[in-house]
Amino acid sequence: MKSFSGVDSITRFLLENGADRSSLLVGVGGGTTTDLVAFCASIYMRGIDCILVPTTLLAQTDAAIGGKNGINFEGYKNVLGTIRQPISTLICPQFLKTLNKDELLEGLAEMLKIFIICDPSAFRNCADLAIKERFDSAKFYDLVKLAADYKSQIVTKDPFEKGERILLNLGHTFAHAYEKVLGVSHGKAVAAGIIDASFLSSMLGIADISMANTILREFTEIGYETNLIADSEKLSDAILKDKKKSSNHIQFILPKSIGNVVVQKIETKDLTQMFYDLSKYKKQ
Repeated sequence: MKSFSGVDSITRFLLENGADRSSLLVGVGGGTTTDLVAFCASIYMRGIDCILVPTTLLAQTDAAIGGKNGINFEGYKNVLGTIRQPISTLICPQFLKTLNKDELLEGLAEMLKIFIICDPSAFRNCADLAIKERFDSAKFYDLVKLAADYKSQIVTKDPFEKGERILLNLGHTFAHAYEKVLGVSHGKAVAAGIIDASFLSSMLGIADISMANTILREFTEIGYETNLIADSEKLSDAILKDKKKSSNHIQFILPKSIGNVVVQKIETKDLTQMFYDLSKYKKQ
């Protein structure tokens, strides 16, 4: 759906129904839908207004917030895209009651990510509610709003990812490689990517191993598959096509502690060896 064919379908619909530059496009659905609709709105007649109504946890806490709009190409995530804010994003927690646990876990990984970046207390509370499967509770809905607010604050200050917004990529360099190589879902890949980033941080001496073990334990108890296995060379090749690549290095976002993350550059020539070393380190 997040492809040229999806763009073609929406564009044809707009043209056939006489949409002009004063028209409003509304996207109701999960992250795939909101990404595609917002992308089409940003390029149709050089840009029309859109409103997003995210219906999944992933979309409510991440995909529909921030103005990043994109489509995939040849299996690579969001390599074609724009940055343009919707005029409004309407979040209704009642939609979450329609989701099963697997669907909730897709978005929960992004919630936990933002709390690892911003708020240790919220991370603990969110993990605890998830372990107890208390997704339909006022406390969990409050955390959904908090996660959305944190992301909104960051992207408002840095809409074009020139500074603080890059921290939101925690776990995603690994995740996009797992999605490409293994075909796993985004949420599962992000969870595994956050764990990998935590252990890489420890391996490089940035964080204490106890932090990585804490994150691993919480994600495991929630129910994530925490040890995705893939060929190091294939992962390296996927990362080399990641949009976060810059000249001869890749920027990884690594947790120094829960609530404090840093940017770490890894030389592209060292990627395959890094994956090999990280795999051995995680088994210790």
